[in-house]
Amino acid sequence: MSTTIAPRARGSRIPLRITLVALLVALVAVGLLATGFAATSLLRGYLTHQQDDELTATAHSIANDPRRASSFCGAGAPRYPSAGFVGCIVPDGNQVLVFAGPVDHQGRLPAVDRLAGAVDEPDGDGDEAGPGLEGSRPFTVPAQDGSTSWRMVAVHLADGSVALVGSDLTGDEKVIGRLVRIELIVGLIVLALLGAAGYALVRNSLRPLTEVERPRRRSRPATCPSGSRSVTTAPRSAGCRGR
Repeated sequence: MSTTIAPRARGSRIPLRITLVALLVALVAVGLLATGFAATSLLRGYLTHQQDDELTATAHSIANDPRRASSFCGAGAPRYPSAGFVGCIVPDGNQVLVFAGPVDHQGRLPAVDRLAGAVDEPDGDGDEAGPGLEGSRPFTVPAQDGSTSWRMVAVHLADGSVALVGSDLTGDEKVIGRLVRIELIVGLIVLALLGAAGYALVRNSLRPLTEVERPRRRSRPATCPSGSRSVTTAPRSAGCRGR
């Protein structure tokens, strides 16, 4: 009584050249991702620093001009549309006067309820803000409708009021968004070219190994049915012989 043993099926294996190319592309993709993140963070920090310098210079000019500072929070000052923001918190801290900004689109104005809280917060050294620029530091508040954010600088005046100057960050976000799109497009092109070039290089490099493997496959004995044995007489000829 004979027992038939089925030949063991080989599982599908990923070719070595595909594995090498995939590993190479993955490593380069991680490098491009890290580089893009670093470049975006550096650009964001640079643009924010520029905004802070401009706003601080404007606040400094207000604080150093006594005549302008004394009448800065006058309730009768007219409001006019502007890309920037100019306002004032009255001494009692319960009202914010807006002198310049997107007055035609009230939702794009800075969130008034967060301005007073942000101004009253101590700076990084834990000191309360005093008159002038001492203790003041730039801060960011969202718009009332959440469509944008504002970079603000507050300067405390001698009469107890707080002058506010701000800049809309929409322009900076557009620049950063454009940089991210460029990084994505360039990264995909680089990965595609690298994958094609790497596949061709690896295939050519592994061709000698493929040529060596072919004779070995041809010299393997044939698989015979149960009750027979294989006979190999030459590298290219093999047969089965019954018992």
